[in-house]
Amino acid sequence: MRWAGGFEYAVALVTAAIALLDVGLVMAIVRARGKVSRRLAWRRKLASDWLVTVLEYPNGRVSTWSIPPVQSHRDAIDMAELIVALDDKEGPFAKERVANVARFSRVADYVLEDLTARNVWVRRRAAYLCGRLGLKEVEPKLRLLAEKGKASEALQAMESLCFLGDTSYFPRILENLLTRREYTPYQSSVILSYIREGVTAQEKGMVSKPQDNEPDEAGGCGLCEEDSVRRVTWLLTEALEDRAQQGKGSTRV
Repeated sequence: MRWAGGFEYAVALVTAAIALLDVGLVMAIVRARGKVSRRLAWRRKLASDWLVTVLEYPNGRVSTWSIPPVQSHRDAIDMAELIVALDDKEGPFAKERVANVARFSRVADYVLEDLTARNVWVRRRAAYLCGRLGLKEVEPKLRLLAEKGKASEALQAMESLCFLGDTSYFPRILENLLTRREYTPYQSSVILSYIREGVTAQEKGMVSKPQDNEPDEAGGCGLCEEDSVRRVTWLLTEALEDRAQQGKGSTRV
């Protein structure tokens, strides 16, 4: 009996020791996380002050030596998001200046890598940052993402193309996307806003309903390429309106 009591006592001691170790470990982790978060906050504050100084450089010119390159992918994304946040808060800064900062600091290189990442959310974030950073060189990749990507990626890529001022490709993207993708009613309404409002007069003209028997220059009733796209876009608009009003489930147009 004594042995049994001693064994239980030993087990209790070991359990208590493990519990104390666990508590100590948890406390150490909490303290470490606190230090890390404070250090990150300090770094972000420094980066914020530095970025404001660089982005407000006289005459809009930024010298390459004044922009230290980022050292890691995480830092690059942090810097990109910081530039966007500052642009919203302090700005808007000149797009050329923002793009120069992104290029010279190598932020752009890391963001471009994310455009081909395996994770959908990462690709969407990269598409958004490319648009906000004003990286005109990514327009071909964004167009490809809009055509080949999933619905959420396509919408984000189109939004980024709006930021970059390149909407000439929209009718073609819409024609390709809407005929072969599944969309929720919400996404349908977002696409409709692109079709209805457009960004330029050209896109607004794409949604005017074409006449059924509109003669062409040769006297026939054939449709030129522009009329064909207008007709397809109009039909898609009507179909999307019907599905957007349903308000539930995913729809195929």
